[in-house]
Amino acid sequence: MDGQFREARTEVMHLFSFDVETVKRMIDYLYTGQFNGDLKSEEVDSATTIEAGDSSFSQDDALLSIRLHMHAIADYLEISGLRERAIESICHVLGINWSIERFLSAMNTILATSQDADMYEAMASIAADHIKELLDSEEFIHLDMPNRMTLGIARELAKGQTRSRRYPCRCCSRCKFRQ
Repeated sequence: MDGQFREARTEVMHLFSFDVETVKRMIDYLYTGQFNGDLKSEEVDSATTIEAGDSSFSQDDALLSIRLHMHAIADYLEISGLRERAIESICHVLGINWSIERFLSAMNTILATSQDADMYEAMASIAADHIKELLDSEEFIHLDMPNRMTLGIARELAKGQTRSRRYPCRCCSRCKFRQ
């Protein structure tokens, strides 16, 4: 290790905020470029399932939890490749089997552990796809989302607003919407 940071001099890095399995997966990623293989073949270890202590905690929930932890450590250590892979995998897991509870749980974790603009953009896109259901949720309405995320949701919703107007425009006589 080179540099002026203490970790470079001592060759020791303290990661007390992260569980051992997450650190192992991060190290595995640094050495191999993968963490526990591809998404389709990933084995979710029993420790993650036991951690939840809930019988409704599915394999998708365990996989999402792993991905959220991987994103948190990648964001903390600024490992861009791992962060991008984690975001992609989080979106994939949320997209496979949509659940408002799973999404809101992920949102709470992300808001508590990250300030990653790319993650906010990805979550905004997912939220926009399910906005009607989310707006019926008190928990979603009361989330303390950063402006970047709420603007991202608005941008995603605006992309779907490309249809023509129902009513004529009154701005001028030249407007193509004027009748």
